[in-house]
Amino acid sequence: MVLRAGHGSLYQAAVVAQTFISVGEHTQTGLSLSPISGTVPLTTSVTFPVKSSNCTSYEVKWGDGTIDQYEPKSFTNCNNDSGTDSLTHTYLQYGSYDVTFKSGNALLAELPLVGVWGQWTVLVEDNVSPDVSLKISPTKGLAPLAVTASVAGYGESCTSYYIDWGDGSVPLAYEGKSSGCYDFTFKNDYTHTYTQPGIYRVYTKVGHRAALIDLHAAGQNITVGTPGTSQ
Repeated sequence: MVLRAGHGSLYQAAVVAQTFISVGEHTQTGLSLSPISGTVPLTTSVTFPVKSSNCTSYEVKWGDGTIDQYEPKSFTNCNNDSGTDSLTHTYLQYGSYDVTFKSGNALLAELPLVGVWGQWTVLVEDNVSPDVSLKISPTKGLAPLAVTASVAGYGESCTSYYIDWGDGSVPLAYEGKSSGCYDFTFKNDYTHTYTQPGIYRVYTKVGHRAALIDLHAAGQNITVGTPGTSQ
């Protein structure tokens, strides 16, 4: 704040006093939110300092449409106590949530100009199982031999897989996401036919929440015999 005084215009007046005013601290000792990340269902709690408990207003917006709030009917005959209080919330869907909080000995409409307030971002991940598999069968037979590659597990959208049939055909590749997986089982079958006898080296990759470039390749032989011969 700056104060000018003198005769004439404000531009010509001298500065006779200057001070600084701090309004609305963003954090205060005892104010916290924990945990701020995890998998669904994620339960988190905000802990906040309380002074004159029966005269303390609070409001927390959890970011998913849920609001917890309390405002005393009056701010008279307040208790002469202090301590901490906490509010708990459970997230049932994955996502990123902005949480805002305010509390103090005043009407909610007057906060956060007085009291304490905080804002956090809560990251909630899905809890899809990383168990996925890629199996090929049969591994031998007579030409033309149709083989099936079966990709199965949980969270199809986050499962990466790769199949190189070993005969010069275009490999099958799918790059899964790293988050936003849906918790349901899946099984996809992909069929490929070998028309010529020979031994083919098939290379496969499969993984959950991983890029194809980061996955280890496994090799498997497919033996295709000449029609009219025994296997």
